[in-house]
Amino acid sequence: FYFGVKWRHEAALVRGKENVKRFLRGKHVNVIYLSFGLRHHKALVKNSWMKLLKILNTYPRSHIEFALIIGHLCKTRNVKQQRYILNYSLKCHKMPRSHKKKVLCRVSARNPQLGWAFFKKHYHTYFAPFGEAQFTFDDLVECVTGNLSTQKEYKDVRDFFKGHPVGSGAAGLKRGLHSISLNVSKRSGNGSTHRRVDYDEVFTQFLDTLDDKELARR
Repeated sequence: FYFGVKWRHEAALVRGKENVKRFLRGKHVNVIYLSFGLRHHKALVKNSWMKLLKILNTYPRSHIEFALIIGHLCKTRNVKQQRYILNYSLKCHKMPRSHKKKVLCRVSARNPQLGWAFFKKHYHTYFAPFGEAQFTFDDLVECVTGNLSTQKEYKDVRDFFKGHPVGSGAAGLKRGLHSISLNVSKRSGNGSTHRRVDYDEVFTQFLDTLDDKELARR
């Protein structure tokens, strides 16, 4: 489905729709339905998010399900929920380190200012396990800085790392600062404003066309 949308390939899109229907009939159907509610239906956002969190707290049956729930919890645009899942990721001993990094990156993609502020506040907590891991910290620094978009934020990032060790994240910092510069340029009207095909929007439109009979087990 993703490639069908991205490359506007009709055959891939048709096949993707059928695969989605089959997947919805599978063992993760409840989690998937909740994630759709969280992501697309405003009336269900609060209830769906809390239900997913409850499932997470009871510890899912598999590593895949754990990753799936964490991923969808991070897709919320509710700031209170974003703060909750960030704090939860640091305190949860069940959560693998790789997931803690993903939580911060995913929230930063939705709310760059919150992600950057949280990263600064807990910098040493993140630096301890990731600071000397070349690719891990490199990517982490880039993902929490690269979506910022003002000159003030550029200066804040640059000044912050003048007073804090960057460890193995030097290349990520360089890419992050470059991304901020590009974002500043786009905001001022000097860069490309071309809007990418929004996969979520197309997927939502497809889901809205489905009825219960199509999703019934066969």
